[in-house]
Amino acid sequence: MSNATESPIEIEQPIEDKPKLPFYRRGGCWSWFQSITIFLFTIHLIYSSYELDSVRDENDLLNARLDIYYAAFGTQGLDDLTNEDPPYLTQTLTGALDELNGLAYSADGRFIVAGGDNVAVLWDTNTNRVVQTFEGHSFIVKAVAISADGKQVLTGSYDKTAILWDTSTGQAIFTLAAGQGIAPITGVAFSPDGQYLLTGTSGGFATLWNSKTGEAIREYQGEHGYLTSIAFSPDGEYIAAGTGRGIAELWDAKTGKLLRIFEGHIGNVNSVVFSPDGNYLLTGSWDGTAILWDATTATNLQTFDDHLDDVICVAFSPDGHYFVTGSADRMAKLWEIETGKVIRTFSILIPSRNSDIQREITLTFLGQIQGIAFSPDGRYVVTGYGSGAIRIWESGIGSDTPPPSADEARS
Repeated sequence: MSNATESPIEIEQPIEDKPKLPFYRRGGCWSWFQSITIFLFTIHLIYSSYELDSVRDENDLLNARLDIYYAAFGTQGLDDLTNEDPPYLTQTLTGALDELNGLAYSADGRFIVAGGDNVAVLWDTNTNRVVQTFEGHSFIVKAVAISADGKQVLTGSYDKTAILWDTSTGQAIFTLAAGQGIAPITGVAFSPDGQYLLTGTSGGFATLWNSKTGEAIREYQGEHGYLTSIAFSPDGEYIAAGTGRGIAELWDAKTGKLLRIFEGHIGNVNSVVFSPDGNYLLTGSWDGTAILWDATTATNLQTFDDHLDDVICVAFSPDGHYFVTGSADRMAKLWEIETGKVIRTFSILIPSRNSDIQREITLTFLGQIQGIAFSPDGRYVVTGYGSGAIRIWESGIGSDTPPPSADEARS
């Protein structure tokens, strides 16, 4: 007779009949899952703390700059820094581009073409309106040019193509892919007679094209790497190119032969342009200087170093007696070649005789000056900023009153 107080015998279930735990709780997996979760959460906290510290540092830097500004200029506040009507400014064009990488003035002075984002736009300076938008690139438009007759615009892009556009319709005429599209286009130009197009690439070569058919005619191979900018001489006989190794090159346009090099910068040659008579070459560089060269001998005639940061773009006045430089310091300067002096500064910032203070109050809301040009009559200078804004300034050239000195007091 069995004992009623004895516990019933448990019959162990077969393993396959037992309910299975979720995968993350089997064996040691649960501990691993916890560890990974805690690790990722810890990384997130560290990164968030870093981001917060970065924001605080930026705010502290901004406040420090403002303290310096107030100490130097009193309690005028930010009105002077964001002044919409600084000296010499006649016109502001905004709203069409979120960023800007280059611009050009039409020969009749009526239009300005500017490129940025993945589009280019054509402004009518008489109406302050965009009259044409050129859409077709899939990446940043790095360089723009407009034909002498104003009927065509050429754009070069990081998408490794250049496109020729009809300015009256806004439609693409044809697309050019230098070297089978293996390198971004960093510079474009029309020949003076309009028969040829020129593209330069980050691959270190340039290509000459027939402007009527889009057929490649000749390739120019640089010897100093990455091409940053290109330009035709006024007679169309020569081609100049800036490189990423601080050297400018001069080629024979007909033969493609490298004729001479211009060596003197210690940073990228961002911009290169011929004087109207073709006797001089002007280069701007990451080293913060511009250099005027004898185009025939490659002799450095003078180095200009008044900017506080990279010189990104340069341009000659139509009469050849002046030139302008645009810089990462958000200022453009007008220089007189004969004296080698700055005679006018175009800036929304109050200029200071103390360069340290000027450097500190150079804020970044406008962006660097990425494009610069003279109007055909020389009376105006147009500057394009990384923010997409375009400003037109009185140069003082050709007016009854000559350009004042750079140190004149602002009213």
